[in-house]
Order: sequence, then C-alpha cells, then structure tokens
Amino acid sequence: MIFNPVFEDNKERDPEYSASLMPVVFNSGENKLIGTVFIANGKGPHPLLVLLHGFPGNESNYDIAHAARRAGWNVLVFHYRGSWGSAGIYSFSNCLEDVDDVLKSLANPKFEEKYRIDSNKIVLAGHSLGGFISLIKLCENGKIKYGASFGGFNFGFFAKMIPAIPEAKEITLEGLNNGAYLLNGVSGDNLYNEMLKHCDNWDLLEKSDCFAGKNILLIGAQLDNVAPATLHHIPLLKKIESVKGVQLEHHTLDTGHSFSDRRIELTTILIEWLNKIRF
Repeated sequence: MIFNPVFEDNKERDPEYSASLMPVVFNSGENKLIGTVFIANGKGPHPLLVLLHGFPGNESNYDIAHAARRAGWNVLVFHYRGSWGSAGIYSFSNCLEDVDDVLKSLANPKFEEKYRIDSNKIVLAGHSLGGFISLIKLCENGKIKYGASFGGFNFGFFAKMIPAIPEAKEITLEGLNNGAYLLNGVSGDNLYNEMLKHCDNWDLLEKSDCFAGKNILLIGAQLDNVAPATLHHIPLLKKIESVKGVQLEHHTLDTGHSFSDRRIELTTILIEWLNKIRF
C-alpha cells in the first residue's frame, strides 16, 4: 500500500468494482436491524470488519469505517435492536443476540456475493459496549480469531464492583437513563438490573482462558470517566497477558472515553493492526 488510508484517498479505482456504500437489513428474530456496508475498491472478496458501536451509539465510528475501507477492508456497521431505527426492544442481552444473528447471516452465499465479502475472514471490533461484545463473541465463536476493543466496558466485573463503591449505583443509573432515553422500550432500571443479573457470565476476566489462540487488540483511554482504565482496561489487560497462546497488542491513549481528540491516533493503531493480520 503506497498511501496512508487513515488520511489519504486511494487513487486507484476499479471502474467495475469501485468503493461504495450499500444499506443492509438483517433479521434478528422478527425484528429488522438496519446497517451499512462499506465496500472496498476491487472485485474481492474482501475481508470484513464488523464494527460495533457502544451504548447508546451516538458515536458510530464511521471515520474508522471509511479508513478501513480505504485499506482494503469491507466494513459493516449496524444498529442493535431498539436503537437508531432498528426495530424491537433494546437490552444488552438483545445486543449480544443480534450480533450472533448478524454473524450467521454473513455466511449466506447470496450476502457474500452481493457485498463482495469473504465470511471466513471476519474481524470483530467495537467501542465501549461494542468492545465488550467483540470480546465476548471472540470467546464464543470458534471461527473468529481476531477481535479489537477500544474503551471497552467490562459489564460483569463492573456490576460486581458496584456494592463496594457508595456512589456507583446513582452514577450508573444516571448514565443508563440518559442512554435509555434514546432507545426503544427500555429504562435505566431495566439495564441496571440486567447487568447485575448477568454479572458472572458477563465478566470478561472470568472468560479470559478462552482467548487462547486468538489475536486481540486492546486500547484504553487514560482519561476515561465512563469506563475508567483502572477498572475496565488494566485488569483485563493483565489477565489476558497471562493466557498462554494469545497474541495481544495493547495501547493506552491520552484521551477520554469517546477518543474524540485522538481519532487519527486511534484509527492508525487499528489500521496498522489490521494490516498485520494474515488470513
């Protein structure tokens, strides 16, 4: 690659298979999930980056999607049930199920042909909630070997910590209610109770052994006041470092939870990691 896809355009254009955007609809149960596929230049089939947004999803990371497409990747961004135009009721459990349903749909030969993807070459990446989901699904899905999390939120571990932090419940409910206001059919109380209910199963620290044989990129934010690195990044980093057979790259950026003033640095790290992957 003779150009930098983070901030330069690819001057070479395939006249028959040029870079493009296409809308996509998935079914999760009886609900329609809406999204966008960023299709790379060239006939392909291209590897696919599934880019999962956080809660509630104000930051969709389209800047990263465009850069990854310029780097030769197809990118899928979609919205979980009950969020941003997708039908159904929002919940964290539904978000996890939605990703399973989307991954099953990607293997359909008609989908592969239409969107010029290779469903055997999929990378999961996500921000905050999306980072948590990426690592959970990396653990559960034997076909997927690569996962990235930036500003990841360890829901189970945090839920276990709440009783030990006097102000944690009030602050957490305030954040959940602010997000739930933008979503369908859910309240902050619903989400709070759901997190407590699943605290054991949703603790990434307890699942770390299943990362053996996987390739993981972890990016934390030093000034993160939503998913503080001391609770969500550093403990997970140390735990994964102790797992035999895992390939791990990690960074901590001098920024806040949304990486708003380090988007170029964040994107550069992710693209360089993707460039190292050899399927």
